[in-house]
Amino acid sequence: MLSLVQVVTIFASVGFLCGVKPTSGCLKKFNNEADVSKAVTECLTKSSLDSESGPKYEQYLEQDFDDKCVAKCVMAAMELITESGNLDRDSMIDMIEDHAPKPLVNKLTEAVTKCSESSGVMKVESKDDCKPYGRFQGCFLTNSEKLC
Repeated sequence: MLSLVQVVTIFASVGFLCGVKPTSGCLKKFNNEADVSKAVTECLTKSSLDSESGPKYEQYLEQDFDDKCVAKCVMAAMELITESGNLDRDSMIDMIEDHAPKPLVNKLTEAVTKCSESSGVMKVESKDDCKPYGRFQGCFLTNSEKLC
């Protein structure tokens, strides 16, 4: 199983968690690795987890996996969540445009749009609801993995 740090590497392609290993895949193509790593470390600490005990890549692919709010925390730390608790899709797309290699921008943006619509992150029922963000993470990993 991949560790959370490796999952975060995958997520980093959109500025929050895209590659399978910390030094491979999409992450090495993006210029915000330090910001992502800092956000992940802070979120693991808040959740009383570490890279070994945190959510694993394969777990995010399971339907309704409880990631202990790590995905939401990372997105919030990267300023990708509105005050009402919904995904700020425009900010995420801006982040992709700012940090992703140009050839990947359109496909990653399509993945964000698809996953934000199917996961529920655009209309969360409660500011404390983390499940839609775990679903978004699983969907995005599934869709972006093919690109990286």
